[in-house]
Amino acid sequence: MTFVKARRLIDSMRAGEQGILRISSGEPLENLPRSIEELGHKVLGIAPDGQYYLLTFIKA
Repeated sequence: MTFVKARRLIDSMRAGEQGILRISSGEPLENLPRSIEELGHKVLGIAPDGQYYLLTFIKA
């Protein structure tokens, strides 16, 4: 489900625009950054945010 939400955000963005996703630990934290990069986008960083993480990326 997390990838579907991420993909909707990415599809609504323009090239060069920065996006931020709040994701949980475990599988989303392990897989989503890799999936975003496989789509050709650049992951800028992952930072803890309470019980979640903020994944920042730029759309290619």
